Amino acid sequence: MNSKIGTYLCGLWVMFLLAGCGGSSGGGEYYSTSSTGVAVDPYIVGAVFQEVSGDGMTVLQRQSGPSDESGVFRFPKALTPGSIVEMKVSNRGLHGGAPYQGMLRRRITTSDRSSVNVTPLTTLLTNGTTEDDLLFILNEAGFPGISAADLYENPMTRPQGGGRQDLQNMTSGVDDSMLTLLQANMAVNDYMEITGNFQVTGNDLQRTSQATILNSVSNALRSRLNAAEYNRIKNELAQDPQLTGQPTLGDMIMAVLQQQQTLVASTKEDMSVRGTFDPGLVNQTVTDGKAQLVAMVKEQHQLGTQPPAGSGVTLYADYCAMCHNALSSSSKKNRTSAQIQAAITNNIGGMGYLSTLTASEIQAITDVLTTNQPPPTTPADGATLYSGNCAGCHGQLAATGKPGRTAAQIQAAIDNNIGNMGYLNTLTTVEVQAIADALPAAQPPDPTTPPDGVALYNSECAGCHSPLANTGKPGRTAAQIQAAINNNVGSMGYLNTLTTVEVQAIADALPAAQPPDPTTPPDGTALYAGNCAGCHGSLANTTKPGRTAAQIQAAINNNVGSMGYLNTLSTAEVQAIADVLPPATTPGPDYGDCTACHGQPPSGNSYPNTAGAHAVHTSLPSVNNDCTTCHVGAAHNGQLDLGFPASYNARSGTATDNSNGTCSSISCHGGITTPVWATGSITVNTQCTSCHSSGTSQYNDYSSGQHNKHMSKGYSCTVCHNTTKLQVGHFSNLATTAFEQSAASTIGGGSTSVGLYQSGSCSSINCHGSKRW
Repeated sequence: MNSKIGTYLCGLWVMFLLAGCGGSSGGGEYYSTSSTGVAVDPYIVGAVFQEVSGDGMTVLQRQSGPSDESGVFRFPKALTPGSIVEMKVSNRGLHGGAPYQGMLRRRITTSDRSSVNVTPLTTLLTNGTTEDDLLFILNEAGFPGISAADLYENPMTRPQGGGRQDLQNMTSGVDDSMLTLLQANMAVNDYMEITGNFQVTGNDLQRTSQATILNSVSNALRSRLNAAEYNRIKNELAQDPQLTGQPTLGDMIMAVLQQQQTLVASTKEDMSVRGTFDPGLVNQTVTDGKAQLVAMVKEQHQLGTQPPAGSGVTLYADYCAMCHNALSSSSKKNRTSAQIQAAITNNIGGMGYLSTLTASEIQAITDVLTTNQPPPTTPADGATLYSGNCAGCHGQLAATGKPGRTAAQIQAAIDNNIGNMGYLNTLTTVEVQAIADALPAAQPPDPTTPPDGVALYNSECAGCHSPLANTGKPGRTAAQIQAAINNNVGSMGYLNTLTTVEVQAIADALPAAQPPDPTTPPDGTALYAGNCAGCHGSLANTTKPGRTAAQIQAAINNNVGSMGYLNTLSTAEVQAIADVLPPATTPGPDYGDCTACHGQPPSGNSYPNTAGAHAVHTSLPSVNNDCTTCHVGAAHNGQLDLGFPASYNARSGTATDNSNGTCSSISCHGGITTPVWATGSITVNTQCTSCHSSGTSQYNDYSSGQHNKHMSKGYSCTVCHNTTKLQVGHFSNLATTAFEQSAASTIGGGSTSVGLYQSGSCSSINCHGSKRW
């Protein structure tokens, strides 16, 4: 007998090991969920998702990484069966290059062992539509042949062999059957965007008015996105000499997507005016769009043959070519990543604005700048070097504004980025010397002739500060000018060769500053236009909305973006500029994610993340992080929308929020007014009367037996009730009117004075003999 049992147990153990190791090829295979998804309708780029519990009340994973060009996004951890993956409202990504206006969701099941596809069809299923209902709806809309398994597939692929083939790069063998699933997904998405109903279910879509909308957009898609139309456009574009290669099916899909986006926008606008859906408008939009479809497919194909976004070629063209010539003739060949990064970090040549480039993007630019050509062996031509690197700012060589400068002075100007000369840091010592050698000699000043302040201003200052008569710097003193030069304010450091006498001459030539009219407040709009718009755009489109006077002044004080030259603005003028700036616009919180505004539960010290007694309550089994236990509405209107289910009403009345941080008539508090939420507390093992009372007929009233007699003598509840025993059921389900364990079972033992309580009688009592309760 023992041998048989041992053999049986051993067999079970082996089976367990096989199951745990994946040794079985059947249904007992060890299960592990995926952490990867695909956002597709077609592919959506840059979308971020969150994972929430099946009831939507708990955020399990706050956000995924953004979806890539194939719609793929990844969570840090594996997804949980029963949870829901849903798009974050604040990060819906791009759909055919335009902001995605829809909302995608998918419920995770135990069969999701690889990357999960999140599509419009999975959204309907997650909303509560059954597979059978959805298949019926799709068939009625003109999409036959779709199976239940297809509802979860990536519609940008088709079955091939034992796997699936992506549709994007196909140029031959296209037939209508491989497009049906994609058409169905796109049609459902268009319906949801037109109606604005992203919680739509099968019941909604079976209503005639809603089915009409779905059927209309479905017909529009089929008339545009089909095999015959693709082949017709492909053959027509084959005759186009401007086109390289054949348009792919992906080009056709993206062109149709853009036309559908136009259809959705015009239909929504029409419905907002009419109040009803007009199928005729959809038909007319389709007719009008067909004539443009060839050109749109061509454009998509041409975009596809260009270097991809993020490539070195594209990055150089976008960020470098304007100053450094086209890539083929770039003046910055063979620059290293370190050199480019240093130029950005030090804002050399105004390159600081490229600080958003990543290390990989800088490396991509470096890679396309690299050549195998050896450096020239001919002597450096100073005149040519001057013409290519210096003449733009300092004039032609014969009339240069920098005669007689030495190689040391030029190198110092480069090293200190004087006049933004830092970008010349790639010049070799030999090249710098060649430029110095080519410069004409400086004419020694005539000691008998004082410097001409007007001429000095015209040659050194007017380019930035306007002609002398209209200078933006009236009344500046020699000390202020010298300080600006010393601190390279507004890139004035290159004027460090001016003598003290010359600086004084410029100051003397400046017209006197007009004192401000104390009765007229500064004009912030005019001040912005004259001092800020050149870098930050017009006031209406400023890149600095919502900046405060303190922020502006700090930027001036620290010469941020070379703003130090604005140090002559008065406090009132800085405030006037701040006052006219439009307010900063920030995206609203993602209300689908409770943690966008506060912890889950709230855990801080200030509204809306006020901890209060949240942690105590959400830890109770009957609450279990369910916010709707106490909150209703979720209006996100800056108010606490409190409300309680009827199951929490005390016998004395309806559970009520007193609007002062306390609540009344809550059954779990025995109808007694609660402590203040933010600051109050209850020690449950010693403060029993905070919730329990006698003679009130509440559900947790303690009037039975000899309670009143003992309480009147001053005995605490824990003289008889064992707090350890109470923990078993004291708070197991506060939504019921009953106590989940027998009150008698909590009496005696531990630190109580009762040795034994049985059949209504106490024995082994410290204070008296055995008594019947």
